[in-house]
This record gives sequence, C-alpha cells and structure tokens, in this order.
Amino acid sequence: MPSSKAYNLVYSSMPESQDADIQEGYFQEGEVVVYHSRTHSGYLRTRITKIHAVAGVVQAIDLTCKKSADMAKIAKIHEAPSVERQENVLAELPSPLFVENAERRRADTYLEGLIAYEAGAVGKAYSEPQSPAMFSVGDKVFYNSKTHSQQILAVVEGVTADGLYDLDVKKSAHPLNLLPYVESPSPAPALATAPAFPTQAPPRPEERTATRVQLPIQHVRVMDSAPVRVMDGTPTNAGATPLSCTPSSAAEFVASRHTGEGRIVSCKVSAAVPIGPTVPSPIRSGAPPVSFFPQSMTPKANTPKATSAAAAEIVSRLCGELRCGRFDPQLPEVRQQLLAQLQLRPNSRIQEMGGFAGGLNQGIWIVTSGNQKLVLKQVRCQRIASNILTEAENFVRIVKDHPEISRDPLIAFPVKLLSCIGPEGKFSDVICMKKSPGERLCEFVAAKFYAKQMVLLQRALQQVGQALARFHQRYEEQHGDFQPSNIYYQEKTGVVTFIDVGGMGVPTMGNDVDHFHQCMRAMTVSYNANLYVDLLRAFDKGYQSPASPKFQGSMR
Repeated sequence: MPSSKAYNLVYSSMPESQDADIQEGYFQEGEVVVYHSRTHSGYLRTRITKIHAVAGVVQAIDLTCKKSADMAKIAKIHEAPSVERQENVLAELPSPLFVENAERRRADTYLEGLIAYEAGAVGKAYSEPQSPAMFSVGDKVFYNSKTHSQQILAVVEGVTADGLYDLDVKKSAHPLNLLPYVESPSPAPALATAPAFPTQAPPRPEERTATRVQLPIQHVRVMDSAPVRVMDGTPTNAGATPLSCTPSSAAEFVASRHTGEGRIVSCKVSAAVPIGPTVPSPIRSGAPPVSFFPQSMTPKANTPKATSAAAAEIVSRLCGELRCGRFDPQLPEVRQQLLAQLQLRPNSRIQEMGGFAGGLNQGIWIVTSGNQKLVLKQVRCQRIASNILTEAENFVRIVKDHPEISRDPLIAFPVKLLSCIGPEGKFSDVICMKKSPGERLCEFVAAKFYAKQMVLLQRALQQVGQALARFHQRYEEQHGDFQPSNIYYQEKTGVVTFIDVGGMGVPTMGNDVDHFHQCMRAMTVSYNANLYVDLLRAFDKGYQSPASPKFQGSMR
C-alpha cells in the first residue's frame, strides 16, 4: 500500500483460553468476523448466521459465505489501539495463496471479496459493481470444478446475498465458475432412430493450448552408482534406474503428473530419494515386503489370488444395509438395525451433533457404547459425475486396492459402510468410523501457541511429517484433503491419525505436501505472521527423514 495514505490497523483474535474448545458466547450470531477462504484464495469479511453448540461448547459455525466453516479459519475483528501492535495484524493482507494450480486462470481471483482496510473503512479489493444474477433457483448449470478437473452438471438451490450460488454439489459457488446448461433440441421424427448425443457444456470463450510442465533437474543417487541427472522422470543415461523405481524412504508428488493446465495424468505418488547411500528396497528387489504390523500378526506373502480373496472378505464384512424410509437413529426400527450391524450393546447412547452436517454431509452422530465411541456420517449416494465415485464407493475401491488399510492404526478407516434402502431404492450411505485419539491438529496448534510451547509444536509437526511419509510409502496415493482439521494428534503418546480419507487416490489439482503448507499458512497467519515458517520447517524435516515406517498403537 502507498505510504502516503493513513490506514487503521485491524487485527484478529482467537479465544484467550488455553483450552482447545471454543466456549459458547465467545462468538455471537450476526457478528462480523474474518474467514480465510481457500476457494477465493484470500480473507473474507463475513457474518455469522448460526452457531451450533453442545453442552456449552461450540461445535460448528455457519457463515454467510460458508456453511459449517472450519473454526480454525475464523477470527474476531478488533480495532487496534495503536500501530505498534505486531501480532495478528491484518492491515495489509498477504497475497492470495497458491491454492490449486501454478497455472491458475485470472478468472479464479477476479471479483473476489478480499479485504482492504483503508482510511478506517472495510471494503472489497475490487470495486466494480457485481454483475446481475445470471441464474435462478432450479436452473441447471455446468459447474467448473477445480477439485475434479471437469465440468459437472448441477442444479441451483439458492442465491446468497454476496451473489454466490448454492448448488446441489457445491455451496457458495462463484458465478465465474458456472456456465448455462443448454437443453438438447428434440430430434425430428425422421431421425427418431438416431441415438441422442449427451449434452456438452459450451466451450469457454478463450481456449488455451496445453503445454507440458517440465520437471526441474534432480540429482538422484542410486545404490553403488554415480548421481543420475533426472528430468521429467526419465534418466539421461540408459543404465540408470528410473525415478519411479528407485528405493523410497520418503515420497512426494511431482509435477510430471500435469500435462497442460488442469489435466491430471496420475494421482499416484512417485518416490523422492535423499542424496546418499540407501538400503535397497525389498519391494523393488523382490524380497518379502517389510510389514508395519507386529510380527505375530504379519500377513502371509501376498499373491494376486490371495489378495483378491482377502479384499473380497473385507468388503463383505465392511458393507451392510439398513431398511428404512429415512435414516434417523432415534427411530426404534432404525436403532435396532444400526446397533445390530455395529455389534453394539442395546443400551448404547446415540447423540446427534446439534444439527451440524458439515459440507455436503446430511448428518453426524456420536455413538457411545461403554468405552467405545463411533462417529456416524450420513452422506449422499449419488455420483456428482458418472466418472467420480461416491465417498462410500471410493472406500470400497481403496480396500480392494489395499486390503491391509482397514487394520492400519494410522488411518481412521470405516468399520462399516451402511446403505440406506427405502421403498424407492437406495437414498443415502452411512459411514461408521472409530473416534480418533487426541485432538485435531488445528486445535492443538492454537492451544500450544497461546501457551508459548513452541518446542512441543515443532515436535508434533515433525511427527505429522513422518506419518505422511509412511502413508505415501505404504499406499503410493495421496490423502486428497491433507489439512490440520483432518489430522488427530495425541500429545501423550505421539500418535498421529488421519481422518476423512474418502478422497484418497481421487485425482486433484494439488498434492498433500503443498496443500498442507497452504492450509498451515492460512491458519496461523492470525496467530503470528511468521509462525508457519518454523512449523513447516519441522514438518518438512519429518517428511524428508529417511526413517523406516513404525508401528503405532494397537491393531484396530
């Protein structure tokens, strides 16, 4: 900002309590707050429309721009008493983060509601008037999804006060990401026998030629050989081992997955090998693979037939059905079937999370049976596109590809997938998972920052990095939404657990490491402008460490 102008400093604040929970009353319905939006790559000045609380503790917050927003991204707005305050200053917001793609179109950040604090006024960074509404409730549109890298047919369910659209597949969608749906004309009688072609989205005004993204030169050392110069995953000398076949001690996604802008080639993880001598990988050399299970429970050597049989058995145990007109665990007939499928006591307690659905979920419940706690999540069972699996379908795909994942203590994998079937057929899925130990990493970071326990914070982030490296080593797939809200950390034991793995292996525009970096920067900027530097350095140190996978906790 030009130095000749005077600006009022505005800073955000989190609860002063060292507890991770936000107590009811700290935020008020109708209050204006700051929310960091990944969709808009910046900070939005928004208003609280609804607060969901259970037993005096805030569970979720609905904003005008986001339903069930991540509470770690919400902060109060206060007028700073003087310009000398340094922490939590948002007077000059950082540039929008690199969120989805290095080649993002200009339209992705055009007309966004970034905050500008100038001469005591809070307004939008772009002052041109918004275009009038293009669509009405009930209209069919094509939604340009950056997550799935394709256009998805959707229906408009509502229009927000900010000019955004609530779709059946996306809340608060930006108008520039929508295209009109054109109905196919009815065929003439003479051509009645000709097959109708599927409706296609109209082309964008500007077509950009796809160009291949070239990897920078990497030096990779193979056992008993000189460093090999590798570019774009191909070694320059014929006798060298390709990058994808080198021994792996840590893994990362590489840019060779992208050809052109927004086109995904693969969602697999390629190995990244540290410089220096390494032990040949038994998986690559043909020796029996190293298991992360205790020796007494190590599975027998896998053959394709044995693996297929094991996966089929796991899938048969994993899947079940509920016969009901609607899913309500309080209904006697639903409760009886549910507890029987989960093999829980008849006196188990089922509590709904105060109306909190979260995203596009249809409901969340907590089931308590003795010392055991389960989380039930009701989700839609219809695909948003013919080639995109539902969350439940993707869990089945994952367990078929990786039968051992259902017993991996690093993953909060579902213990049951229940199909809700009514008189007219299947209408939703219910995903049942064990409650993870510890607390969410976003809450742990907030508590330790205010307690000034930076050493513990850095240790935790290093352990998270090591856990992600183990995840990539074992499955060679990305998590899909690796962020502090989807990571549980137990300080006493150092156990790390990943939740919400329903998008594992689904092609996206980013990778786990970059996505985590972006979310940590966005989350910690309201605490301290440079807090993320030390935390991400510790995370990278753990992710790049050559430590072999370790067994955590007991078998699930």
